[in-house]
Amino acid sequence: MGTDNDEVVGGSAPLRLAVIIAVRNGGWCIGEQLDALAAQSVDADLVESWEVIVADNGSTDDTRRVVEGRMASFPELRLIDASGQRGASFARNRAVDAATGSHVAIVDADDVVGEGWINGMARELGVHPVVAGCLEYSRLNARVDATLKATTALFASEGFLPFAGSGNLAMDIGIYRSLGGFDERFRNAGNDVDLSWRIQLTGHEIWFAPDVIVHVRERSSLWSSFRQHRMYGTQDPRLYRMYRQHGMPRATLKVSVARLVMMFVTAPRALRSPSHRLAWVRQFGNRVGCVIGSVRYRTWYVK
Repeated sequence: MGTDNDEVVGGSAPLRLAVIIAVRNGGWCIGEQLDALAAQSVDADLVESWEVIVADNGSTDDTRRVVEGRMASFPELRLIDASGQRGASFARNRAVDAATGSHVAIVDADDVVGEGWINGMARELGVHPVVAGCLEYSRLNARVDATLKATTALFASEGFLPFAGSGNLAMDIGIYRSLGGFDERFRNAGNDVDLSWRIQLTGHEIWFAPDVIVHVRERSSLWSSFRQHRMYGTQDPRLYRMYRQHGMPRATLKVSVARLVMMFVTAPRALRSPSHRLAWVRQFGNRVGCVIGSVRYRTWYVK
């Protein structure tokens, strides 16, 4: 498939970049992300123009005040209302509708882009139409014993296509629009997996760029981590229902039950350290979510 900006993809001209941030009640964290973006030193040979579009998904806290308070000193910053429907997918799509650039880059309100992120992403986009950057977990999680290491590749799925996290993902805007953007039936969890798979199934590679770094903020408690991974797991049966025709496999009932039993057998190991507890809670949350999703979407899928 061609793009709307073939000369940029070929690397012969600087691109016009729209950085997209969907947010709902992120007043406590979005300022740090905006400050990191405002501090970027942008190379005019790589980026002709750039903008940051914050799509407010109906915040009831001080998110709008925090964003508006930075506009005077951050001329590239825009704030749009995206409260018409709940969910990051809807908000991101409305932001891309408002974008004027040749490429879009998606980050999250509670994360922080690394130094040189815009130049690094633009450099990669000059060669690759779709780029996923590195997600780094240590900088923003000093008080949490995070078990995740910085990503060195796309995330793997069980026997199917890999996928990119939406917190550090960029592409030619023509590709985004040709795919219809994020599927708004996925409010939050599962939307990045779905978009990644549609990108690849339409013939595009997602290029992984290890030096284009976003620092990710993990959940601060076991309960919030459980809820996050339960939310992820809930969408797995829906994804299976949508993509089994494309070859997405599922574990047999026997294998699923054996894995559940093994998880509980190894539960005492979770008491040994905070990292073991966190890993177990994430796994348990995902399994619980899969069961909930299997009922909700009437399709059995448990890892």
